[in-house]
Amino acid sequence: MSFASTHVGGTWLRTDLLYSNNSDGHKRSALLERPFYALDTRWAGGGSFMDDLRVDTLYGRVDVASEFQTHAKTVNAWGGWSEGLKGRWVKRFTFGFTQDESRFAPAPGDVPTNPIPPDRILMYPWVGFELAEDDFEKAKNRDQIERTEDFYLGDRYRASLGYSSTCFGADREAVIFSGQFEKGFETTESSTLLVDSTANGRVESGSVRDTTLKASSRLYVRLPKRFLLFSMLSGTMGINLDQDHELVLGGENGLRGYPRNYQAGDRSALFTLEGRYFSPLYLFRLVRVGGAVFYDMGRAWGENYVNAQDAGILRDVGLGLRLAMTRSGLGRLIHVDVAFPLDGDPSISRVQYLVTTKQSF
Repeated sequence: MSFASTHVGGTWLRTDLLYSNNSDGHKRSALLERPFYALDTRWAGGGSFMDDLRVDTLYGRVDVASEFQTHAKTVNAWGGWSEGLKGRWVKRFTFGFTQDESRFAPAPGDVPTNPIPPDRILMYPWVGFELAEDDFEKAKNRDQIERTEDFYLGDRYRASLGYSSTCFGADREAVIFSGQFEKGFETTESSTLLVDSTANGRVESGSVRDTTLKASSRLYVRLPKRFLLFSMLSGTMGINLDQDHELVLGGENGLRGYPRNYQAGDRSALFTLEGRYFSPLYLFRLVRVGGAVFYDMGRAWGENYVNAQDAGILRDVGLGLRLAMTRSGLGRLIHVDVAFPLDGDPSISRVQYLVTTKQSF
């Protein structure tokens, strides 16, 4: 059961509520916030809570390698202020307190449960800063179907720094950091390039721990008659990842022609080339229809804690149907994909079916 709204009671309050009982546990979460909804917004704030009991899996090649039970709890409260838009730039300052707790136990049943990760409790105050340029482009039929989209083309910098301490109830002393840079380019009259990079992790006992570095680019090339060519290239590197964290590819994580989490490691790279068609069909004035043909190529490799054989670079081709629910204010699209693996273990199905809900095409 879930409920989400971006304008509670006609205000700028955003909420997202979830309650579910699953076969392997439960999940309860709540979010209420007033975001920086415009460049000239002067203040923001909010809070969130999550209690998630589940069975997590470490994947090797093709099959489950280890399972364990995870009980994760997070609480976050934050606030922020800004002087508003000054010329072409806006500065925002934020602060908050985060509790991030994960406890682990053997999974029920006979599935292998070694190694079980050690418990992790992080509690830390933090401060953040954002610098953003006023440079947007209005577009249509890129990531949505017949919806106006605001594409950010300016420079944006974000950074936050926190300190987890036993004084706050944590089980370790650690510096928690995150950073992000993004920029867009109108490369030609018919093409737009978006690039971004992120870094998230912590410094603990003088060493970088559980850190992820990622860079990606997305290119949109507008073609005649409701067609668009999209390509995406991304690379991710993990540094001393916690035992319950790994980088995976397969299924909805990329490489749609392979089972979910088919490859695992502490490094990954993915390239996608996709031809998109934005149909004029508007079924019952409720559902807009689109289609796609795609090619994926990628690989996850390196440390994966189970010493699985490396399958190397994997490729797939496929086609998909996109359904946009116009009565939903969340802009979500239903993806129905059929993909065909070109590599991989011969034991997997040569046709993969995937149904997901995403925020973009």
